[in-house]
Amino acid sequence: MKLLLKKRFSPLAQGNPNFAKLFKTVTSDNGSEFASLSEALHNISDVYFTHPYSSWERGTNENHNGLLRRYLLKGKSLKDYSDNQIQRFT
Repeated sequence: MKLLLKKRFSPLAQGNPNFAKLFKTVTSDNGSEFASLSEALHNISDVYFTHPYSSWERGTNENHNGLLRRYLLKGKSLKDYSDNQIQRFT
């Protein structure tokens, strides 16, 4: 998993010269899938982890999730929506 995460985030961050300007910090929950996030983004962005079961520590993210839930129904696959619909929602 650690290698997989590094493969996903490092190219994203390193492939975009504006990544550090766009994302000065990255805040993640404390899930094991993000265990190597700070290593993957080393020297690119500051990485912070929230405490378990503390969604209020990621308020902006939770707010956006709530706004998207108006259109993207819980339990429904994103495959059920067209690219145009998703673009309109965001």
